[in-house]
Amino acid sequence: MLDAVNSNIFDKRFGDPDDTIAAVATPRGSGAVGIVRVSGPDAVSVVAKLFSPSSPSAPFPPPPRSLSLGFISDPASGSIIDQALVAFFPAPNSYTGDDTMEIYCHGGSLVTREILSASISAGARPALNGEFTCRAFLNGKLDLTQAESVNDIISSRNRPFLLSAVNQLSGSFGKKIKTLRSRLVDTLASIEVVLEYPEDNIDNPDRTALLSVLRDSVSELRNIMDSSASAHISNEPFNVVLIGKPNVGKSSLLNHMLDRDRAIVSDIPGTTRDVVSDLISTHGLDFLICDTAGITKTKDIIESIGIKKTIQVSQRADAIIAVFDGSSDFDVNDSETISIASIAPFSIAVINKSDLAQSLDTDSIYSAFPKDRIISASAKTGDGIPAVYEALLAHSEELFSFSADAPIINERNKISLLQSISSLEDCISNVDSAPDDILCVDLRAAIDQLGLITGENATNDILASVFANFCVGK
Repeated sequence: MLDAVNSNIFDKRFGDPDDTIAAVATPRGSGAVGIVRVSGPDAVSVVAKLFSPSSPSAPFPPPPRSLSLGFISDPASGSIIDQALVAFFPAPNSYTGDDTMEIYCHGGSLVTREILSASISAGARPALNGEFTCRAFLNGKLDLTQAESVNDIISSRNRPFLLSAVNQLSGSFGKKIKTLRSRLVDTLASIEVVLEYPEDNIDNPDRTALLSVLRDSVSELRNIMDSSASAHISNEPFNVVLIGKPNVGKSSLLNHMLDRDRAIVSDIPGTTRDVVSDLISTHGLDFLICDTAGITKTKDIIESIGIKKTIQVSQRADAIIAVFDGSSDFDVNDSETISIASIAPFSIAVINKSDLAQSLDTDSIYSAFPKDRIISASAKTGDGIPAVYEALLAHSEELFSFSADAPIINERNKISLLQSISSLEDCISNVDSAPDDILCVDLRAAIDQLGLITGENATNDILASVFANFCVGK
C-alpha cells in the first residue's frame, strides 16, 4: 500500500483491507454473460467451496489467467447454481493487486445474485462502491487520476470523452503532474538544504533559475487547465431544441428523428405544452432532442407556461432547430421563432412539409440563417431529415473536437490545480523580497495540491469521495 495513504480508510468506510470481498461486476439485468468478482487473501479458498471442475484432473486454482470449466454450487445445500468458467489472477498481477478469482456465469440477474450469495456464505463479504479500484490504488496499481479515469470510461457518453479517458487510464495525466511535482520538490529541497545547514556555506539557489522553474510550472499547469475544458464538456449530451409556432411539425420531426412515437402528434394547435425530450446516440455522440410548446400569443395559462419553458430550454441549447411550415404563410410567430433561434450558438432552419404545396415567404429565414443551414424537409416522408442530422453532426464534432491527450479534469482536480497555480504565483511575486522560509511555505502548498491530484498525499476524505462515485463491483 502507498505510504502516503492512511489505511484506516478501510476501517472506517470499507472494512478491513484483509477482508476478501465479492461483488457482481456486470450490470443488472439479463445478458449473455455475468461476472462475479472475488478478491482478497482468501479469494481462492472462497471459490474452492463453490466450484467443482468438470474434469476431475483439472487443477484448482487454474493456471493464472486461464479458464476452467465447471459447476458453481451452494456451499450450504450443495445444489448446483450454474455451469461457469473460473479464472485466477494471483497477486500482485491482478486488477486489485490481491489474489482475485472471477466467475463467468450465464448473465441472468438471479444467477449472479445466487453466486454472490454463495460467495458470501463461503467467507467473502459484500464489496462496497469502488472498493476493488480503491484497493488497486492503495496497492500501487493505479494513481488517483487513473482510478478516476476508470469511472470516466464507465460513464462515457461520447467517443471523444472515451478516448481521452482511456488515454488517462494509461497514466498520461498523472505522469504530467508527477513530473511537475518532482521538479518542484527538487526546487524546494535546494532551498531547504541552505536553511537547514547554514554552517556548510551552501550557495543559495540562483534566483533567475528559480524564477524560470516557477514560471514554467505555472505555464504548464495553465496549459493543462486550458486543454481540459473541451474534454470536460464533451461527456454531456449535445442539447438540441426544436422550436416553432404550433402545428409546424416539431413533434413529427422529433418522432422521425427518434424513429418512434415519442410525442403526441395532432392537427389541433398547442398539443405539446411541455418539454418532451429523448436521447439519440449516433456516430459516437449523444444528442438530447427536445420538443417544445409552440410559440404563439395565447391567453391559455397552461400554454403560456409551456412557452416560457420553451424560451428557458432554448437559452441552454447547444443547437436550435427552428421549424417552419412551408405550406402556410409567414407570420409574427415565425418572426419570434427566428428571434429565439438567434440566441443559440448554432441554429438550423427546417422548412417542413415539403410534401405539400409551398406558400411560405422565406426571405426573413434566408436573412437570418446561413444558406447551408436552411433545409427543406418533410417529417411525414422523411425527406431532408438526413441533412438535418448531417448539419448537427458536423457542428457537434467540431464543438467536441480535441486531442485525446487532453486530460479530463473534474472539480476536485480543478480546485487543486488552481490552488497550486495560486501558490506558485505567490512564490514568484515574493521571490526577490520574501525570506526563503516563506518561499518554502508557498512551494510546499503547491506540491501538496499536486499530490492530492495523483493521490500521493490524498486524505481519507478525498479517497472516500472519489470511490463513493463508483459502482459496486468496480
